Amino acid sequence: MAKPKLEVVTVTATKMHYDLAIHAAETGNKSVLTTCLVAQAVRGLFPRKKVFVNCSTASVGNDDYTLSKKGQSVINRFDGSDAQRKGLRKALPISFRMTLQAQGVSA
Repeated sequence: MAKPKLEVVTVTATKMHYDLAIHAAETGNKSVLTTCLVAQAVRGLFPRKKVFVNCSTASVGNDDYTLSKKGQSVINRFDGSDAQRKGLRKALPISFRMTLQAQGVSA
């Protein structure tokens, strides 16, 4: 049996996504899992889906994606000190990949 082809999606985090994430963090009325920089960028690709992001994965609707090391680094830099955060904004746009996690195999 052939292995299923992995779906890889490229996400680009922009200064607009950064500004949206900062505004959401400052207003503090929603969970950081749905409003962080990476969540804002992923939502840009999937505008009508619910998006939740943690350190190494992103859930989009019913699908779970694994973030690349670069995507995880973006999260760490956004969650870091103010200096790291400002440096991150200057470095934008940054592209990273997400790989769709294998779903249960039916026989």
